[in-house]
Order: sequence, then structure tokens, then C-alpha cells
Amino acid sequence: MAKNTRKPKAEDFDVEISTTSNADLTLEDIELDLDTIEDAEEVINEEGLDVDVDVVEDTVPKPKKTKTSKTSIPSILDDVATMSESVEHPTWLFYGKNGTGKTTLGSTVDGALILAIEDGTLSIRDTKYDVRKLRCDSWDKIEAIYWALEGGKVTDKGIVIDTPTGKFTVTTLVFDTITRLMQTCLRSVVLGDGAADASRDVVNPTLRDWGTATQKVSYWLMMFKELPIQNVWNVQEAFIGETEDDEFSIYPDVNKALRSFLLAEADIIGRTCIVKKDNEMKHAVRFGANNRYVTKDRTGKLGKTWINPRLDKMYEKVFVDKAE
Repeated sequence: MAKNTRKPKAEDFDVEISTTSNADLTLEDIELDLDTIEDAEEVINEEGLDVDVDVVEDTVPKPKKTKTSKTSIPSILDDVATMSESVEHPTWLFYGKNGTGKTTLGSTVDGALILAIEDGTLSIRDTKYDVRKLRCDSWDKIEAIYWALEGGKVTDKGIVIDTPTGKFTVTTLVFDTITRLMQTCLRSVVLGDGAADASRDVVNPTLRDWGTATQKVSYWLMMFKELPIQNVWNVQEAFIGETEDDEFSIYPDVNKALRSFLLAEADIIGRTCIVKKDNEMKHAVRFGANNRYVTKDRTGKLGKTWINPRLDKMYEKVFVDKAE
């Protein structure tokens, strides 16, 4: 191909050049219709601009380059921890049939704040532990208690909040139960913020309603999980197998998407039940591996079964015993 005989001039290029001295200019996003790249460089040099010229493909425009100050980039390595630094605010998931001791177990630690989404707290009325209860019959209360905790004073023991009986240090947040929490959220999604819409059916929510509610519950549980306190997720039990011998036929009673979230995010999963011990029927929680129901113990410290379990003792087993 013959080279152009006419010497290109600056006005041949559709480029607006700033008159500001020492201006930074790139031509990466400008398409030049020249036979050779040398012609473009010659014109730019005559204009006194110190830039590099690259050939720009018509079909693949190059992104603009941006520079970020090194001082504005936080060092991700600051958060690197050793394997011996365990999470001191675990998330417990307990599931089982009605009457197997889920609520009682959640109340066996000082500083427990029980979110009574379903009012099954009569069994802990005479508890010897310093606990509080908050009736949560609407989704608005769930979000409100998060902001109350998020704005509370954080100490080495927990989060201090104001209650009608004075200040209370929350060490443990108990959701009783997640099964009812999902139903409460679903109702909120269907009805919306205002009065009930005649076109919306609370009894028969749509798949979209279920998806929105699942995402909402998952999001807020993660928000609670990030607070400097331990969380307890109590869940009702569901039996979904044809026979009790089916592998993993017993699950927490929530929809499949939320169940996957709960099982993945919980640090410890135990199934509450009634067992016969010393010729007496007693409450128990099982952590040992089983092919009929799901359990998990990321700490590896809890063993198989606890009879008449107490949350404070299990916490000590996981952390205090390990420190010793």
C-alpha cells in the first residue's frame, strides 16, 4: 500500500486538546483513519504532546484507564488470622419436634434475648438464668431489634441495651423459631407496607413471594450473625422421607432454599429429642453423625449426645476447655 504523500495536520484529527499546561491526554478511545501509525505520532509530536498512540480495534473498544492512589486501598492482609483464632460468637441451629426442649435450651445462658416469634416461652417462665423475652409478631419488630442491638454499647461480654427494667447485656440472641419467622416475613411480603391488597392472597402466596421472603430472611439473619454476640436458630422439624430409614429424611422445617442457607451458615447443628436415661425420659440434643438427620459440629468438641443440655456448658466446652 502506498503511503500518503500529504503531511497530516492536527486539524485532520477530531481531537479536542485542552489548553491547560501539562495536561494528561490519551488517545486510546479515539479511532484514527491513517495508513500508518507513524503519521499519527508525527502530528502528535509536533503538537508537543507526550502520549502513546495505540491502534484501536473497531469492534473491541478499550476501557478507560483509571489510577487509584495506593493510600486509598486498604490492606486486605490486615484481616489474615491464624487457624487457632476461633470465632467466639458461634451460630447454633437446633431443630426438633415440638416439646423437645428447643426453647428451654436457648434460655440456658445468662444474657439470652429470646425473640418469641411463636409464643412458646411458657416453659422457661421460672428459669434461673438472666434472660429477656421480646414478642415479635410482626416483621417490623425483627428489623427494629437489629437496629437496637447495632446501636447498643459493645462490651467484652456482649451488647448493652436499655429495657423497661434497666440495662441488659445481650450475649445470645435466640430466634424462636425460624420456621415461624419465615411465615411472618412471607406475610409481610404479600401484604406490603400498607393495607392488604384485595388482589393479593396471603393464604396462597406466589413463587415470587416465596423467593422475596427467603432472600429477606437470609439477608437479615446474616446481619444479625455479624453482631458480636452468639446466635441461636431454633427450627421446627420436618419429616420428608417415605420411611424413617431414608437417608437424611429429617430436616429443619423451612423451604428448601432457606434450609440450604441455614445448614451452610450455622457453625453447629444439633437435633433435639427425648431419650430414655436411667429409666427416665429426658431432653437431649444430638450432634453425632447420623444417616437419618443432619448434624454438624465445626468445633469437633461437643461429642455425640448431651442429656439435659445447657447452652452455657456447651459454650464452655467449645471455647473454655480449648483454651485450657
